[in-house]
Amino acid sequence: MDTVHGRRLLAWLWLLASGSLAAQTTPLGPSELGDPATTRIPMDPREFIAVDPVDPEFDPNNPRYRVLLPEELRAPRPPTPVIRATLGEAFSEREGQAGIELTFGEQAALGETLGLRVNRLAIEPAVVELTVGETFALDQLRVRAYGTTGELVEHAPLRLEIEGPEGFVDLVAFELDGRTLNGLTRGIGRLWVTSMLPALLAENFSLPVVIIVREPGEPRNRLSSRRYQNVPASPP
Repeated sequence: MDTVHGRRLLAWLWLLASGSLAAQTTPLGPSELGDPATTRIPMDPREFIAVDPVDPEFDPNNPRYRVLLPEELRAPRPPTPVIRATLGEAFSEREGQAGIELTFGEQAALGETLGLRVNRLAIEPAVVELTVGETFALDQLRVRAYGTTGELVEHAPLRLEIEGPEGFVDLVAFELDGRTLNGLTRGIGRLWVTSMLPALLAENFSLPVVIIVREPGEPRNRLSSRRYQNVPASPP
């Protein structure tokens, strides 16, 4: 009897030991852990490295890396408003004159050019590069107008407009003197010069001067400074 009793005791001890080992090695089921989608394992925040996903050091396979701000939570950057505002009117060059003649808010007189047509404009410079805070006077522009047979049309009336990101030039300061553009912030725009005289077979010609405003110390690109000329849309 002692031998049988001893064997039974050893069997119970083995069963108890096996059950304890199984409890330590068997993972708990979902019902015991809760919903895996909502369960988060607490981790030390110091183990995380917050980086932007465009950072070359970002490794999406490394659990220590966390996106600084998920793409779906990033606020979309609103587009910069583009404005087109009339600066005023002017007259093209006369023979021997260097630069346009501004009217400083007055309407350009059309009497002496009635019946004339302008088929082509030639403008210098084609590109104006400024640093923030620098200025450009509109009467530095050289605009020559040509008629249907290529003849110079003197004192042709022009309309000047600025187009570009809102705030890249100081329009409030321009209203004070009517001639000076001051670069406020980095940006690229266009100064449109439009002939107020009709062409022969097309609408009035309009040519842009590119206005570039850079930050101080920003390198300048080698842009062409050649004279821009437009041609009639249809042959005369």
